[in-house]
Amino acid sequence: ELTDRGVQGVVVANTAPDTLIVAARGVTTESRETVLKTLTDKFGEAEQAPFPFDKGQAAIFRFTDPVSIESVLSALGAVKLTEVASVSNSVTLFRLNDGSYFTSSTAMTEEEAASLVKRFEESLGSVTRVNLSSGDLATTVNFGNAFNIDTARQNVSRFGADKGVVEPFGTKGQAVSILVESIADADRDGLLTSLKDSFGEANRTVFDGPEGFATIFRFTAPPGPVTVQDVRGELETGGVAGATLIGAGENRFFLGIAAVDAQAKQLLTSTLQARFGPAEVTPLDLKTSLAITLDYGPANVSRNDLVASIEDVYTDKPVSVLQNATNSFLLVVRGIAAADQEKILKQLEGEFGVAVKTPFLSESGKAFTVTLTDNAKVTTAARELFILHKTGPNAFFLGGTRVPAAQQAAAFSNLTQAFGPIAQNSFDFASNLASQITFTRAVTADEMKAAIDPFGYKDMTIEARESGLFIRGARPLGDQRSTIIRALEEIAPVNRDTVEFSSVDSEIAKRSIVNTFLAVLAGVGGILIFLWWAFRKVPKSYRYGFVATIGMIHDVTIVLGAFGIMAKFMNVEINSLFVVGILSVVGYSVNNTITVLDRIRENLADRTTRDFETYVNIALNQTLTRNLNTTITITATILAVLFFGGPTIRDFMLVLLIGVIGGAYSSLFIAPTLLVSWERAN
Repeated sequence: ELTDRGVQGVVVANTAPDTLIVAARGVTTESRETVLKTLTDKFGEAEQAPFPFDKGQAAIFRFTDPVSIESVLSALGAVKLTEVASVSNSVTLFRLNDGSYFTSSTAMTEEEAASLVKRFEESLGSVTRVNLSSGDLATTVNFGNAFNIDTARQNVSRFGADKGVVEPFGTKGQAVSILVESIADADRDGLLTSLKDSFGEANRTVFDGPEGFATIFRFTAPPGPVTVQDVRGELETGGVAGATLIGAGENRFFLGIAAVDAQAKQLLTSTLQARFGPAEVTPLDLKTSLAITLDYGPANVSRNDLVASIEDVYTDKPVSVLQNATNSFLLVVRGIAAADQEKILKQLEGEFGVAVKTPFLSESGKAFTVTLTDNAKVTTAARELFILHKTGPNAFFLGGTRVPAAQQAAAFSNLTQAFGPIAQNSFDFASNLASQITFTRAVTADEMKAAIDPFGYKDMTIEARESGLFIRGARPLGDQRSTIIRALEEIAPVNRDTVEFSSVDSEIAKRSIVNTFLAVLAGVGGILIFLWWAFRKVPKSYRYGFVATIGMIHDVTIVLGAFGIMAKFMNVEINSLFVVGILSVVGYSVNNTITVLDRIRENLADRTTRDFETYVNIALNQTLTRNLNTTITITATILAVLFFGGPTIRDFMLVLLIGVIGGAYSSLFIAPTLLVSWERAN
């Protein structure tokens, strides 16, 4: 019928004998009306319900290789395994390249494993189970987090090494050189453990072997200032590449080489002195010092990178790879020699850095594969979970209205593992058809009141807004949502997407207010304590925390006052988005103020005979450009979203706009001024 009317590209599939799902991407308003009118003219009026995008999944996807709908159903039906396995949070489950499903748990008895397989059989029919053995590879490899040099410097400072030097090494951005000239054994161990916890394992280069070279050079009479680049250039000219070089003061450098003979050491020293003049050459005592280079490999490892790297050294059998998280992967392959297992793991560490490996083959857990053999039952399970319709060669429409997030992820993982990369086009509310109904005329507040009065909605406040009518008042007893919507549709067709029923019990509202107040109070207390500690080396450090808090209270008060006025004239609401906006303003305000206070602290460290207010004024001048630039750029972004982002987030953007302007004012004019006044008073 749609084709006869010239409507193309619409997916129509049965979800029940008398129920259809109608979907299409990139639909104009005219085409949407044509589709709905065609169907109602031909088959009569029908109850139309929008697709629940917030609870379900809808997509059109296309495979690169020929795929039948039966094979897709088979892959989707196995999602039921995820539902069954989800009863136990410790179970890992994913599809292997050979069509079986890898099942594992680090803590599972044989009885529990047998019970799990039995539940699989009850849901999906007969199952073949095969336990993994030492001839199989089943392990996770975790390459750690992306390296951050600021975090590394904080770690060095935290372990009593305030004079430690941390510098990038090489050009990859994931390698770092660390030099601490005096450190206790306990602090050394704590620092290395902390770095491991922060970023994972690393390839280490140390200089304490018999052929190591760990020396401090201090050029006593150079022809001019000597930089790290100057020394590195001289080393490379002399054929020394890959040495660790760290600036350790004015014309002073640490030079470390893992392996070099005695003659080369002497030649290296002579070369540097010939170029930069006489030098004090002091071997670094590595028993009381720390000099090390850590290489964490690439910043992020993708699944495709991992698969390509494995295929460089092993192609006998496909290795199934599941990405668990950033830089963390599960590898599984059946029937592989120990030498090949070692080859694969060495290849990955050589390319991506040292990884923490966690094998699944253990005495306390279980690892086995299950193969589904009852295809009819698997297909039935798929059709119970999903709406699947073929839309073209290797292309399908997939929908699901009550599919939890874990099973949605399992569905796409199964399809990708079974058939390769998917070209996926997801649906959205703005331009796609999923039973869209719109008002045909304006509805007044009086008409709305007359329609809802019979359902117990008395003494209601009805406001006309850009997006429709907003009703506020007491909630009647009973849930009559469907009946109310039908009554409204008798006035004019209703866009069901926009109908919301929200209620808050008075006791819950009071409790929410108290909890919100306590949460803000706890946040203020935390900020006070943190700033007190952060500025502990400055006299009367508690003052910095108090003035930052006062500036924050000023900004929140400004927002609340402005919204109190706007609520009278602009119909703004104090809702959950408003609370989120207030918390964002709090964070922005404190951050802006700390920038100024931190510069005051730095200036005071070099304090001579100047007055306290002079140092504050210098700090304000130093941070003025930064604060204004930050405020202007953020304000421009907020205004763009405010004007073009639609009414949904208008109130949230207004909170941010007022808060950002207030935060810029308080960080420059309130917090520093209070600090100076407090200093003068004492």
